[in-house]
Amino acid sequence: MEDLNLARTLYRSYEQAHAAIYFFEGAARRYSELGVTSRGGQYFGSRSAPLGRASKELVFSTFYSFSMRSIERAIPSTWEIADPKDLVKARFEAATELFNPVVDAIGTSEIEKLISKLQKASSTLELGGRPLYAAHASLEDPSEKGALLWHVITLLRENRGDGHISALASEGISGIEANIIHIASGRIPKEFITNTRGFTDEEWANALTNLRDRGILGEDEGLTQSGELLKGRVEETTDQLSSTPVRSLGSDVGEVIESLNKVTAIIKEANKLPL
Repeated sequence: MEDLNLARTLYRSYEQAHAAIYFFEGAARRYSELGVTSRGGQYFGSRSAPLGRASKELVFSTFYSFSMRSIERAIPSTWEIADPKDLVKARFEAATELFNPVVDAIGTSEIEKLISKLQKASSTLELGGRPLYAAHASLEDPSEKGALLWHVITLLRENRGDGHISALASEGISGIEANIIHIASGRIPKEFITNTRGFTDEEWANALTNLRDRGILGEDEGLTQSGELLKGRVEETTDQLSSTPVRSLGSDVGEVIESLNKVTAIIKEANKLPL
């Protein structure tokens, strides 16, 4: 159980550092220079670019919590504008700029030590059944220290994300239903999900009805006892599937978590990002 708790704590220490790239103006600027100017094209294109010229079906499958409608506005048309390899390059360049304040504040030597430990942890990650992680793992390591730190963090994050999708699928929870359960748990505002995931009111209503019929949601759209238990199982399974880095880090895990929390704090402060 300690490994599972540490797996979740480790995830929380790096999640926002990874996600910062999606809110960073420097990333949007570089994608725009390639001709990818829409928000959807920038997000879906840059994140799925390691998959190559992925179909909308593949992106839908690996992203999971977005509607097909929101994805097909950007995929595959983004590949007609920019080559996926160029988007990968632009993303690493943006990560270098984003993480420069971290390298300056912590120092190259300490950053190299942290990268080394995270590379050790990522070397234990399972490729099987983790397509988005596998695509990122196939990329050549960037040479800049800031980009490399962001990359190894992203490997951990996408591996855990793939495992989370497996956990949801094993419980028969669709992408839209996962969003509703997330909202019902009180962890994220409903407006953020409804504004970014692209589901229609009808799709939303049908998913709510299905979750009520299964006894997962009550009439007040809050989680029932069965819903809480299901949510707990999904989280525990996700933690189990992402616990090998904790065991690999061993006694270093606490220090790594502390360092990653510091990295996240520096990024948020330096860039005033809405994380």
